[in-house]
Amino acid sequence: MAKPTYPKPHVTLDMTGTACPGPLLGAKRILDDLLAGEVMLLISDCPETKDDLFSWLKYSDVEILRTETMAQGGTG
Repeated sequence: MAKPTYPKPHVTLDMTGTACPGPLLGAKRILDDLLAGEVMLLISDCPETKDDLFSWLKYSDVEILRTETMAQGGTG
């Protein structure tokens, strides 16, 4: 079976070392300027970021394509 492919990010925001809710606030600032269909990669090592993002989806027009543990640490 073929491995799924994902679009390459148009913007990468590395918020490693930033405490929550910093990564979510930073992501929101970037996402406000992206066009429909553009992709942002958010990298964060704050353990709450993933939960914050999924909770935020209820109030926004944003889709999370996937999450994964990054080789350099943190979650993308």
